[in-house]
Amino acid sequence: IFVTGGSSSLKSNAALHSIFLDSTGAVYASGVNSSGQLGDGTITQRYVPVRVLKGAYPGTTYLGDNPANPIIAVTAGYQFSLALAADGTVYSFGLNNTGQLGDGTTVNKSTPVKVLKGAYTGTTYIGDNAQNPIISISAGRFHSVLLAKDGRVYCFGGNATGALGDNTLTTRLTPVRILEGQYPGTTFLGDQDSNPIIAISAGYQHTVALSAEGKVYATGLNDNGQLGDSTITNKLIPVQVLMGAYSGTKYLGDNSANPIVSMSAGSFYTMFLTASGAVYGVGRNIFGHLGDNTTTSRLIPVR
Repeated sequence: IFVTGGSSSLKSNAALHSIFLDSTGAVYASGVNSSGQLGDGTITQRYVPVRVLKGAYPGTTYLGDNPANPIIAVTAGYQFSLALAADGTVYSFGLNNTGQLGDGTTVNKSTPVKVLKGAYTGTTYIGDNAQNPIISISAGRFHSVLLAKDGRVYCFGGNATGALGDNTLTTRLTPVRILEGQYPGTTFLGDQDSNPIIAISAGYQHTVALSAEGKVYATGLNDNGQLGDSTITNKLIPVQVLMGAYSGTKYLGDNSANPIVSMSAGSFYTMFLTASGAVYGVGRNIFGHLGDNTTTSRLIPVR
């Protein structure tokens, strides 16, 4: 069973609800339900898990109950939830005040809706191109982030701090592509076929992405240095995380013998794991988040 109160990268954006995925592809949820984030068609708080209803999912009664197309990943944001089906399409439910459900509205949903395609090259819904399904999902405070098989990244929802990485502060009700910023591509993050994006994580109001070569790119809120670029200036397009205490040349992960292999965006900080097993952190540290035996916030990674 996979349990999350944040995202597939285990963080803490969820506000008092949890979502669970079992081995059959069925989805359960419990906790606060004031915005419909449990997906059971009510706004009733649940003290034990209930099954998420199917909503727009092509099943019989519950989300994931079609054995030909089970749910394969779930993530809980702030009062909303996302679920990824085996066919690469994405379902969302709960709070939608900033368009974080990606259905083209700002109306809360108490049963799952299917995320529209927006800038994704498909027919109607994101992931509906069988050659390029969505393979990873992450839910933040006001926004959602999705990764396609081809390595491109899509975002939707609140964008007041640049978390969507599209060089605007405009809220998006359907997915947009993150621009390349400092990523060595052509136009969009992940569009270099030899170096696609392979992992994503949505924080409180920032987004981080890991490339195949092991480097990390970040965009959005940076008030505590959580983007790791040695500033506290918000970014509207991705910047590359500096190396800090990491043994490289200039950027985190630029030592090919010890790339970054995983990362997780928290509320106001970000954590990174190297191939060697070492852990680095950057951003807010007032409660010792970064584990460096201080309460000093960091603008570049510490070990």
